[in-house]
Amino acid sequence: MAKKCSYCNFENNPDNAHYCGKCGKKVSGFYETWKLYNAYSYTPVLNSTLTKYKQYEKDALSSPFSKFKKWISNNGDAIVEYLIYFIIPAIIVGISIWLSPKELTRIQIEGKYGVGYNKNDMLLSAKYDSIHSYHEGNQWFIYDKTNKLQGVAYVTDSITRVIEPKYTKRSSTGDISLLEQKNEELYFAYKGLIVNTEPYRTFNWMGYLSQAECFLAQKRDGNWIFLDKTGKPFDDKEYDFIGISREDKVIITSVKEHKYHRYLHTIHDYKGKQINNHIYHYMKGYSDGVTWTSLEREDYIANRYSVIDTKGNVLCKVINANRLVDFSEGIGFYSQTTNFKSDKFVAIDKRGNELFKIDAGSVSPFTMGLAPVVKNSKLGFIDKTGKTIIPFKYSTYGTTIKFKSDSTVQVKLNGKLGKLHRNGTFTPDN
Repeated sequence: MAKKCSYCNFENNPDNAHYCGKCGKKVSGFYETWKLYNAYSYTPVLNSTLTKYKQYEKDALSSPFSKFKKWISNNGDAIVEYLIYFIIPAIIVGISIWLSPKELTRIQIEGKYGVGYNKNDMLLSAKYDSIHSYHEGNQWFIYDKTNKLQGVAYVTDSITRVIEPKYTKRSSTGDISLLEQKNEELYFAYKGLIVNTEPYRTFNWMGYLSQAECFLAQKRDGNWIFLDKTGKPFDDKEYDFIGISREDKVIITSVKEHKYHRYLHTIHDYKGKQINNHIYHYMKGYSDGVTWTSLEREDYIANRYSVIDTKGNVLCKVINANRLVDFSEGIGFYSQTTNFKSDKFVAIDKRGNELFKIDAGSVSPFTMGLAPVVKNSKLGFIDKTGKTIIPFKYSTYGTTIKFKSDSTVQVKLNGKLGKLHRNGTFTPDN
């Protein structure tokens, strides 16, 4: 059954209707409390419907607290979802902001600079001419403008260490600063402390300063030592020379063998760790992932050379080799004699397989698929089969013959300096 309109007595209004379907008058307002037993609204209904109506009436007459409790019960899932996605994250963000640490910044007071949270909470006194607005981790860079000198302040909540500005140059990353005074006196600073008491002459490392896994320092007597990332020496070993192959990430150390007036070599990875225990009696230097070397003193005396990779693995051995040419694009050269005007060069791959031979005064490594060759004092270029691609009519200019990124190399033609393209086109300089 349905609601009866008290105005027009229309009896077929739906149970949940608020307005009469016939006359349009209000049957029951949204907030209006209507009673089931109204003299003007008697309508027979089923017992099940009557039970619902009684419950509606009970809900309408209940206290505000009971209504709120019922609303919570009916909308529990939606409320939980709202809390998870909106309220709780907002609370967490608020707490994070409230608990987040204060930020250190450079602060100017009466024309001088320091570091702190505010003028009343300074960790580094404002007494320096300038402090760089950029800081590297906990390192702040301080300046003496009058003498054009710089220093480093290492500042945290619990530590303030100052290396006063008396250095002419500085390189910094993370907790490390490399400082230079006049006369090439270099110092290694770690977390605001100078590590070395005696100055070094120079530093070297692999890659960018921020990528360095170890450092090579040259002492005042000329010897080299390995330093870790805190500036401390690896051990008591010293070397006469070092060579870094940044492309192949290998470090070659050399120690003079005074008895034979030659050098002995060891190889190390980019972290400074010695790759193997072998001592090499000759080493040319890494290129294309390999190097020429003599494994033993007897090999060096007999002109026997090996090709090893960056792990020290022997890839091939060559007997009766003289003038050795670096590997490039998978190919290296060696000469079978020592005639600098006309020699026979052998091209091999990294496994020692012979590719071709060529008579020449000199050969240089491949670049962009071509190798520079000098014959009868004239420069030309060959491909990886030994075929002449650019004829022998040019003269060399400079010590390194190598195509640049624009595919050209500087040469001379009939005394005129210009650029030679790898396609054979020569363009004289203006």
